[in-house]
Amino acid sequence: MNYEDGLKAMEALVEWYRGREGQRNEATTRLHLIDSLFLGCLGWDKDSVISEEAQGREFADYTFLAPRRVLIVEAKREGNYFELPAGTARLEIQLPALVRTYENVAAALQQAAGYCQSRGVPFGAVTNGRQLIAFVATRNDGSAPLDGRALVFTSLQQMQDEFLELWNA
Repeated sequence: MNYEDGLKAMEALVEWYRGREGQRNEATTRLHLIDSLFLGCLGWDKDSVISEEAQGREFADYTFLAPRRVLIVEAKREGNYFELPAGTARLEIQLPALVRTYENVAAALQQAAGYCQSRGVPFGAVTNGRQLIAFVATRNDGSAPLDGRALVFTSLQQMQDEFLELWNA
């Protein structure tokens, strides 16, 4: 998939979502939103995605390969919104502030970081289908992953508006 096709797919997803906001459970959120975002808009091939990859008794919702494991995405139900600082306009946010202030964001980030670290995967993300937080989950600079920064998209509309940044990330 090329950038232009991805952007068109993103525009279509945003348009489809208007008036369809809801309280989807995690499985329906994945089907309606997350699969569309990563496969339809960002061009990941189904053959490069492992769903529910197990390690012991833990299951990573999505593991993306390029060709090795490069990204784990933890999916949350749409109704489990990520409370983010009001007026957040910048795409890059310091993780310590999010972790300290927002309990559900902290839990989701810690879960994704744990999956990444136990599997040696460099990047992690959490999403409820309409919000996305991506971060470096396995670091080699002596800093804890949740002491770094994250790329944060507060809505599908922001993902469309900042699609170049999303695509490049």
